[in-house]
Amino acid sequence: EADEAVEPAHTAHEAVRKISCHISDKTAHLYTAVEQSLTETIEKNAPTLARRANFQKSCAIARLPPYLVVNFVRFAWRNDTQKRAKILRSISFPDVLDVYNMCTPEVQAAISAVKAELEKERDAAAGVAPVDGAPAAADSSSATLVPDEAPPVAEPAEPPTEFDCKTGRYELFGIITHQGRTADGGHYVAWVKRDAKTWLVFDDETVAEVAADRIKELYG
Repeated sequence: EADEAVEPAHTAHEAVRKISCHISDKTAHLYTAVEQSLTETIEKNAPTLARRANFQKSCAIARLPPYLVVNFVRFAWRNDTQKRAKILRSISFPDVLDVYNMCTPEVQAAISAVKAELEKERDAAAGVAPVDGAPAAADSSSATLVPDEAPPVAEPAEPPTEFDCKTGRYELFGIITHQGRTADGGHYVAWVKRDAKTWLVFDDETVAEVAADRIKELYG
């Protein structure tokens, strides 16, 4: 029996306003969940096969915005109750999120060039003389998960600007939380970083100052 025709790979650019953090029973940290969400199986029409089929969809960040929004997908449909329920699983998130490994090879190269320049500036300020031919210091943030033969990536719809993030690192400065267990009700509260030790909590007309350690209470 002859093998079925294979649908050719398709590359496209998608403009998104946020990155989704899907939560499973194994999810424990924001970075891992977001990284895993970049690869998924989707069902769509396959012209070559003349039917619907499952496709493997792999995404990478082709442009880094000045502000990065990450959405915790905490509401899921429950068949037993026929309602959307809230996922209360505790998910930790970092003070600084490095998205280098989630980017396209082109963006990774640009980030590496900026990091190398910053290192030169720091060494110069510290009076450290450069050593010709010396290998760069190992950095866990510079490791890449992109294979040697990475698939072609579509060009961004808009070219990078001076406002784009150049380092691939984002500092946490604002959080919106939902109080309540159902999707049809509850109350939203905003948390904004004031400095390294304090945050401000905006609960309707009430504004309060809290210690930075309180942010860990928002994991679950």
